[in-house]
Amino acid sequence: MIGHKIAAVAWLILLCSCAGGNGPSPQAVDAASAPAGKSPAPPATLPTVRPSPGAGEQWIEVVLDRQTVILHDGDGIVGEFTASAGVGTSPETTTYLGEFRVQTLMPGPVESAPGVYVTDVVIFDWQHGNGFHSRPVDKDGNILDATLGKPATAGCIRLAESGELYRFARLGMRVVIH
Repeated sequence: MIGHKIAAVAWLILLCSCAGGNGPSPQAVDAASAPAGKSPAPPATLPTVRPSPGAGEQWIEVVLDRQTVILHDGDGIVGEFTASAGVGTSPETTTYLGEFRVQTLMPGPVESAPGVYVTDVVIFDWQHGNGFHSRPVDKDGNILDATLGKPATAGCIRLAESGELYRFARLGMRVVIH
């Protein structure tokens, strides 16, 4: 039980950094897995080659140059959503390229910064504190930032259809960001 509480506290700290809160950087929370130096921001020109899934595999794709999240079931697409990823102005605001695995699912609401809440949290990059989540809302459910379709976050991936992604995601599911 204590391990679960520590993991939840660590996630809250990471999420605060994603929402632009005053919490410590993800590197301060998980120093053992942090890179020796600062990681570079993603390149200006992103690869456009579509990753090839395994037969029948369900997985999540993020296409940064289109700010789009695609839910795959084998060769089929079961959902495609406009999103907003990290602004990429520093290592702390970058959505990193690569292949990840879903590591944590939290329905929320989670207070990511004072008075700011998100739901449908799907974390895939503990090292940088990045995951998928809803648009941020206040305590009454009013959307605080509706931005979608362009970079707008501190590294997490925000989408209006976060509930659909949350219901699709499974622990260990592949997430490919390019």
